[in-house]
Amino acid sequence: MAKKEVAVAETVERKAKPTKEEMQERAAAMRAARDAAQAKDKFVFVKDPEKKFAPQAMAIIEILKNAGKKGLNRKELIEAMEGVVTTRQPLGRILSYYQKAICESECVELIAGE
Repeated sequence: MAKKEVAVAETVERKAKPTKEEMQERAAAMRAARDAAQAKDKFVFVKDPEKKFAPQAMAIIEILKNAGKKGLNRKELIEAMEGVVTTRQPLGRILSYYQKAICESECVELIAGE
């Protein structure tokens, strides 16, 4: 009988599931922290690509090439993409989509913000 009482006591002590509002607040806080970290990232042009990329990716590479050795942070790059990159999607989403490919091809270096 003592085992049943312990099991009941343990279930009572467990925390209740977070509410929908609490989950949304946590998600918003996590997004804000991620966005703050990404805002400090710097994109620097390294070399012309050796393989073909989609026109949007090529436009991003060209923008960074024109920016020179100082590079651009994420916000500046997204602003520079306006009117150059044609899309129906948000520009930040387009950058995130091509970021891995252009960095892995060593055309662009991503310097993580501190």
